[in-house]
This record gives sequence, structure tokens and C-alpha cells, in this order.
Amino acid sequence: MENIKPDTLSDFNDLVGHPEIRLGEMIEATPSCLKVVDEDGRLLTMNSKGLSMIEADSLAEVAGADLFSLVAAEHRAEFIDFHRRVCAGHSGRLVFKLVGLKGTERWMESWAAPYRLTNGARSHIAITNDISERQRTAETLEQQRQALEIASRHAALGEIAAGIAHEINNPLGVIAGLAGLMKLNLSKGEIDVANHLAKLEKIEQTVARISTITGSLRTFSSDVPVEQREVCVLRDVIDATFGLVTEKSRSAGVELANDVPPQIVVEINRLHFSQVIMNLLSNSLHAVERLPDKWINVTASQSESSVRISFSDAGRGIPEDLIAKIMTPFFSTKAVGDGSGLGLPLAQGIMRSLGGRLSYVREAENTTFLLELPACVEPSTG
Repeated sequence: MENIKPDTLSDFNDLVGHPEIRLGEMIEATPSCLKVVDEDGRLLTMNSKGLSMIEADSLAEVAGADLFSLVAAEHRAEFIDFHRRVCAGHSGRLVFKLVGLKGTERWMESWAAPYRLTNGARSHIAITNDISERQRTAETLEQQRQALEIASRHAALGEIAAGIAHEINNPLGVIAGLAGLMKLNLSKGEIDVANHLAKLEKIEQTVARISTITGSLRTFSSDVPVEQREVCVLRDVIDATFGLVTEKSRSAGVELANDVPPQIVVEINRLHFSQVIMNLLSNSLHAVERLPDKWINVTASQSESSVRISFSDAGRGIPEDLIAKIMTPFFSTKAVGDGSGLGLPLAQGIMRSLGGRLSYVREAENTTFLLELPACVEPSTG
């Protein structure tokens, strides 16, 4: 057969057949739902795939029906608003849950554009796909991520469990010692009011210290959705996390320094951001414990658009061949049993969920990680 090369639109049409006929065939063959909905939400037409999705036997069964009623109740208001914007002339995308005529729930992704009917009325025309399997996979991955995050948080606490005993026992020892001295003085009739008041003030300060430790522990044992945010004084959040390892770092000879300016505030999920700090802190304590010079330092600066937090320790940096691997799940430079390899990947994920990012600073003299968060518009109350 002679191979004729088409040169014009007419030639192309001649090859594929009558355009309207073949377009109808393509619409019926597509794995997507194609539909037209009028301004009041009434279904005007829909291809066979769409009818299957809404569990209708024929177009005659649903022509003119209220399409809004098929959208799950929790997504209906959003869908109606989307529909109105499309009819007003805007194109867009929406993910929503559909409930079929027989009760089957499906996650749908719809791409819609404005469309003028032959009578001049406004409507929307859309291509919609069933993304239920994709949504279920995403939900499963999110559940697994949350489970790993909780496991990582508990693992970090497990690493400092021995230190926590010191964190609480030492202050309790201070209280017991002061109380014993006061009791001894009183038994001898030696009442030095100024001296006793000073001891009582020291006891109050020590109790406050224990309260801070237990408060931090409660924070780490809770389970708060990452979407829940609050405006926090950055320095206070870091202080609370450092407070969990003060005694451990002191006994190891590691100097902790929080040089974050007190006026910087951030809008964060306190629990999840604290886990980022704890993961970095745990890694740094492990890295510097055998160095002659042992220190960990946190500084921060703020611009109109962002807050930049520098987390540094006395280490001399990460070997170049390992830098690309440190954010990979289950990669760890610690001995088997000492680390899960999840700390940094999860910390990176948390920072992304907060609208920020975590990165390693190659050019720094010492081992340094940079945490960036969007600037908070709320004024400091601290």
C-alpha cells in the first residue's frame, strides 16, 4: 500500500476518519472519567468510565442528577467552592472522596476547566481519575513514617536514659542535703533567717529544675500531629531539649552552649522540632565523647523571610564519601546496636513538614548542620 504523507489538517482528518466520530470513540476508550456539570451542579453528560465510577448503569439513570450529593460530606463544601470557581472562568485541580450510588468510596483527582454550553450558560468540564490505590499507598507510607518517627524519638530517649537518672537524682540530692542542714540547725535552736531563706530559695530553684526535666520528658512521650503548630521562643525550646542531657554531658565533659538570641520566635510543632534537636544532639554527643575538646553549640539568626539555626559540635566534619549517605534511612556510622540510622532522615522529613529544611554545611570548620524555618510574623512575648 502506498504510504501517503499528510500535509494539511484535512489530510489528517481523512486518515483518522470523521473527527467527531473518532473523538467520541477516544472518550469512551479513555480510562478516565470525562464529564460536564452545569452551574447548579447537575450532571449533563459522562462517559462510560465515569458512570462505572459512580456505580450508574446508564447515563439516563443520572442525567440531570445533583453531582454534589455524590461527593463525601467532608469534602462537599470544598468541591462546591471548586466548581463555582471553575464556572467563573478558572481552571484547576482537586482531590476529593466520591461515594458511589452503591456506597463505594473512591479517592478522585479532577482536572477541570470552564465550558460554555450551547445556550451560553456556564459549566465545568473535567477529566477525573480514580486515585484510591495511590491514596492508600500514601496513607500507608505516612503511617509507617509516623511509626518510625515515634520509634526514633523513643530510641533517642533510650540512649540518654542513664543520664536522666542523674538529671533527677542530683537535684534531689541537693534538696535532701539542704533540708538536712536546715533540720540540724533548727534542732540546735540555731535560727539564721537569712541563711534559711537562702536555702529555701535554692530548694525552690532545684524543684523548678526537676519540673523542667519532667516537663521535657512528657513532651517527648506525647504524640502530637505534625500539623499542630504554636508560636515558641526558639531559645526556650532548645533549652528544654538540652535540659534532658545536662548531667550526661557534664559527666562526659561536653560543654553545651545555647547562644540563640532570646527574641527569636518560630511557629512550629514543639514536639516534632524538639525531636530534630534531640536527634542532632544525640549524634553530636556520640561523636565528641572521645575528643579532647568536647563542645556542642547552637546559634541562630533571623531575616525577614527565614530563621537560620546552626547546630555545631567539636567534630572535624563528615568524610566526603559519607555526606551523600547520611540522609539515607538506616545508614549509620555508629556500631551495630548503637544507632538505627533513622535520626537524620526523620529529622529532615520533620523540617520539610514544618516548611523548612535540614542540610549539612560542607564548608564549616567543625561538624555543622543548618536548620531553616520560615520567619514567624508573631512578635516575641518572651
